[in-house]
Amino acid sequence: MCSCKSLVILLLLLAVSVGQRHNYTPCQPLVGDTLLRRESVRREYTIFGFTSATVRVNTGDNIIGCVHALDRWDDDTGGYAEIVGGGIGYNYVDVGITSQFSRGFHFDLEVYGQKPQTCKYLRNVALIFAPAHTHTHTYHTCGYTTF
Repeated sequence: MCSCKSLVILLLLLAVSVGQRHNYTPCQPLVGDTLLRRESVRREYTIFGFTSATVRVNTGDNIIGCVHALDRWDDDTGGYAEIVGGGIGYNYVDVGITSQFSRGFHFDLEVYGQKPQTCKYLRNVALIFAPAHTHTHTYHTCGYTTF
Protein backbone atom coordinates (compact mmCIF):
# COMPACT_ATOMS: atom_id res chain seq x y z
CA MET A 1 0.00 0.00 0.00
CA CYS A 2 2.85 2.36 0.77
CA SER A 3 4.29 1.84 -2.72
CA CYS A 4 0.95 2.86 -4.28
CA LYS A 5 0.98 6.17 -2.37
CA SER A 6 4.56 6.78 -3.44
CA LEU A 7 3.65 6.02 -7.05
CA VAL A 8 0.69 8.43 -6.94
CA ILE A 9 2.84 11.19 -5.43
CA LEU A 10 5.54 10.59 -8.05
CA LEU A 11 2.98 10.75 -10.87
CA LEU A 12 1.49 13.98 -9.48
CA LEU A 13 4.93 15.59 -9.24
CA LEU A 14 5.72 14.47 -12.76
CA ALA A 15 2.43 15.86 -14.08
CA VAL A 16 3.09 19.22 -12.42
CA SER A 17 6.67 19.47 -13.72
CA VAL A 18 5.86 18.55 -17.34
CA GLY A 19 4.97 21.48 -19.53
CA GLN A 20 6.89 24.15 -17.61
CA ARG A 21 8.09 27.29 -19.35
CA HIS A 22 11.30 29.01 -18.29
CA ASN A 23 10.02 32.59 -18.36
CA TYR A 24 12.11 35.40 -16.91
CA THR A 25 9.64 37.96 -15.55
CA PRO A 26 11.19 39.71 -12.53
CA CYS A 27 8.85 42.73 -12.75
CA GLN A 28 5.43 43.91 -13.87
CA PRO A 29 4.87 46.90 -16.17
CA LEU A 30 3.57 49.89 -14.22
CA VAL A 31 0.57 52.05 -15.05
CA GLY A 32 1.50 54.18 -18.04
CA ASP A 33 4.17 51.79 -19.35
CA THR A 34 3.85 50.73 -22.96
CA LEU A 35 5.46 47.94 -24.91
CA LEU A 36 8.52 49.66 -26.38
CA ARG A 37 10.02 46.68 -28.24
CA ARG A 38 9.28 43.01 -28.82
CA GLU A 39 11.83 40.72 -30.40
CA SER A 40 11.81 37.02 -31.07
CA VAL A 41 15.05 35.10 -30.52
CA ARG A 42 15.47 31.55 -31.74
CA ARG A 43 18.54 29.34 -31.96
CA GLU A 44 18.84 25.74 -33.10
CA TYR A 45 20.29 22.99 -30.96
CA THR A 46 23.93 22.06 -30.62
CA ILE A 47 24.68 18.34 -30.47
CA PHE A 48 26.29 17.45 -27.11
CA GLY A 49 26.56 21.08 -26.10
CA PHE A 50 24.79 24.27 -25.07
CA THR A 51 23.54 27.00 -27.37
CA SER A 52 23.80 30.56 -26.10
CA ALA A 53 23.26 34.10 -27.31
CA THR A 54 23.36 37.62 -25.94
CA VAL A 55 20.73 39.86 -27.49
CA ARG A 56 20.79 43.66 -27.21
CA VAL A 57 17.50 45.55 -27.41
CA ASN A 58 17.78 49.35 -27.81
CA THR A 59 14.83 51.60 -27.02
CA GLY A 60 16.18 54.89 -28.38
CA ASP A 61 15.34 57.75 -26.00
CA ASN A 62 12.91 55.61 -23.98
CA ILE A 63 13.84 54.49 -20.47
CA ILE A 64 13.15 50.83 -19.65
CA GLY A 65 10.81 50.07 -16.77
CA CYS A 66 10.43 46.30 -17.13
CA VAL A 67 11.88 43.42 -19.19
CA HIS A 68 10.29 40.02 -19.82
CA ALA A 69 11.84 37.02 -21.57
CA LEU A 70 9.05 34.58 -22.43
CA ASP A 71 9.93 30.97 -23.22
CA ARG A 72 7.96 29.84 -26.28
CA TRP A 73 8.52 26.14 -25.55
CA ASP A 74 6.10 24.74 -22.98
CA ASP A 75 7.59 21.23 -22.76
CA ASP A 76 10.32 22.05 -20.19
CA THR A 77 13.07 21.89 -22.83
CA GLY A 78 13.50 25.65 -23.34
CA GLY A 79 16.46 27.69 -22.24
CA TYR A 80 17.14 30.14 -19.45
CA ALA A 81 17.34 33.93 -19.76
CA GLU A 82 18.86 36.66 -17.60
CA ILE A 83 19.72 40.34 -17.90
CA VAL A 84 23.48 40.71 -18.35
CA GLY A 85 23.65 44.45 -19.11
CA GLY A 86 21.54 47.59 -19.03
CA GLY A 87 17.90 46.95 -18.17
CA ILE A 88 15.63 48.92 -15.86
CA GLY A 89 16.58 52.61 -15.83
CA TYR A 90 18.59 52.35 -19.08
CA ASN A 91 17.67 52.77 -22.73
CA TYR A 92 19.02 49.32 -23.67
CA VAL A 93 19.06 45.82 -22.26
CA ASP A 94 21.38 42.88 -22.93
CA VAL A 95 19.64 39.54 -22.39
CA GLY A 96 21.75 36.39 -22.16
CA ILE A 97 19.99 33.16 -23.11
CA THR A 98 21.39 29.65 -22.69
CA SER A 99 19.77 26.42 -23.81
CA GLN A 100 19.59 23.15 -22.00
CA PHE A 101 22.10 20.47 -22.99
CA SER A 102 21.67 19.42 -26.66
CA ARG A 103 18.68 21.73 -27.07
CA GLY A 104 17.91 25.04 -28.72
CA PHE A 105 15.63 27.82 -27.51
CA HIS A 106 12.93 30.23 -28.63
CA PHE A 107 12.16 33.34 -26.54
CA ASP A 108 10.10 36.48 -27.01
CA LEU A 109 11.72 39.52 -25.40
CA GLU A 110 9.30 42.25 -24.30
CA VAL A 111 10.64 45.61 -23.13
CA TYR A 112 8.27 48.02 -21.36
CA GLY A 113 8.72 51.63 -20.35
CA GLN A 114 7.49 55.15 -20.90
CA LYS A 115 8.21 57.39 -23.78
CA PRO A 116 9.98 60.63 -22.80
CA GLN A 117 7.90 63.74 -22.36
CA THR A 118 7.91 66.41 -25.00
CA CYS A 119 8.15 70.11 -24.25
CA LYS A 120 6.41 72.86 -26.15
CA TYR A 121 7.29 76.49 -25.53
CA LEU A 122 4.75 79.25 -25.75
CA ARG A 123 6.25 82.67 -25.11
CA ASN A 124 7.89 82.61 -21.67
CA VAL A 125 5.85 79.67 -20.36
CA ALA A 126 7.03 76.10 -20.78
CA LEU A 127 4.18 73.64 -21.25
CA ILE A 128 5.01 70.06 -20.36
CA PHE A 129 3.11 67.28 -22.10
CA ALA A 130 3.60 64.12 -20.05
CA PRO A 131 1.72 60.82 -20.19
CA ALA A 132 -1.67 60.89 -18.46
CA HIS A 133 -0.60 58.25 -15.93
CA THR A 134 2.68 59.02 -14.24
CA HIS A 135 4.46 56.90 -11.66
CA THR A 136 7.89 56.45 -10.16
CA HIS A 137 9.88 57.02 -13.37
CA THR A 138 11.88 60.25 -13.32
CA TYR A 139 11.05 62.68 -16.09
CA HIS A 140 13.42 65.34 -17.36
CA THR A 141 12.10 68.81 -16.68
CA CYS A 142 11.80 71.18 -19.58
CA GLY A 143 14.03 74.21 -19.24
CA TYR A 144 12.80 77.79 -19.23
CA THR A 145 13.27 79.34 -22.64
CA THR A 146 12.51 82.80 -24.00
CA PHE A 147 12.05 83.74 -27.61
